[in-house]
Amino acid sequence: MSETRDSRSAILVNRILGKEGILEQFRLTRYYEKPFQTRRRINHEKCKAIYNEDMERKIQFVLRKNRHEPFPGCH
Repeated sequence: MSETRDSRSAILVNRILGKEGILEQFRLTRYYEKPFQTRRRINHEKCKAIYNEDMERKIQFVLRKNRHEPFPGCH
């Protein structure tokens, strides 16, 4: 019984720390990261953020409902 309670609380703590970004920060500062790896990681994060933003915009466009003209610009 206590093992399941401990595992549930551990999962809850990990989830909270993951949402706050603390686990990721811990993983990044655990070992030395060479400058070229830092630049690559930062550039990848920027590209990923731009891609995710564009995809979210496209998904929201497709999911819109009750549009007067379903596909504006297409005749």
